[in-house]
Amino acid sequence: MKILPKPLRIVPVVFYVAALFVWIYTVWSNWAVMQSTTEFANLDPDRAGQLAAIVKSEPFVRGFIEASYMFANGAVIHVLIAVYDKLKGPAE
Repeated sequence: MKILPKPLRIVPVVFYVAALFVWIYTVWSNWAVMQSTTEFANLDPDRAGQLAAIVKSEPFVRGFIEASYMFANGAVIHVLIAVYDKLKGPAE
């Protein structure tokens, strides 16, 4: 088996960092939508509290879901590299 190239070995770290950036961007971009939606929710005082609570949690949940998928992809690649290292024989 051949040795894995160095750029391939840092791919899991790239996924971990990208997951962090995706979470931050998702929360930040959806927060602006939340602000306009809560202004709309103020039209009906009876349901404004419920809608505002849902809308406030949505950016965090969506960001967590997207970031967790990216983090999981990095973890799978990390495990595959570890398995490759464990099973590799002498270099050709």
